[in-house]
Amino acid sequence: MRLIHYGEVQSTLESSPKKADLSEAQNHFDQFQEKLDKIYEDAGLIPTNMSAELS
Repeated sequence: MRLIHYGEVQSTLESSPKKADLSEAQNHFDQFQEKLDKIYEDAGLIPTNMSAELS
């Protein structure tokens, strides 16, 4: 899995914020959330919506 670096996102947002395509970053975050949900469920815990927690 390719990591989206903060610098890449920052550069894109600074150069053209209205045209920024962050769909790849969102896809990676969604994959991360799915893996985290599985870890929580395997441990008998209620999964946490990290997007909401980090907002």
